[in-house]
Order: sequence, then structure tokens, then C-alpha cells
Amino acid sequence: MPIILIDATTGQKFCIKLHALVMESLLMGMFIGDGGIDFIESIYGGGGAVTYAMSFWNGRKAQVVYKR
Repeated sequence: MPIILIDATTGQKFCIKLHALVMESLLMGMFIGDGGIDFIESIYGGGGAVTYAMSFWNGRKAQVVYKR
């Protein structure tokens, strides 16, 4: 599933893709965790917002701000 985000520093849109493994007749619950997320460098909050600093494999860096 593609997810469109906006870099808070440049205002430029970029896309990350969420991949999920779906198995038929799986007998246990599934959840989304952060075990495979290695591009997030830091997460910090304050002032009613959470900022995610990201660094991708191609050297690109981005900051995404989520306002509550």
C-alpha cells in the first residue's frame, strides 16, 4: 500500500510503500509493528505534534510532522 507523506522541511511529497504478508487460515493474530522499520532515525514530540526524522537507503532525509 503506498503512503504519501510531506517533508516538513521542503514541503515536497514523497511515497513509502507498506508491504504485508497475508496467509490463509493463519491461526494467530497479526499486527503491524516497528521491527522492520529501519529508516526512522528519531521520533520526538511536543507542542501537540510528533516529528519523525527519516533517513532512506538512497541518502535522502526527511522529516514528517504529525499534528494531533
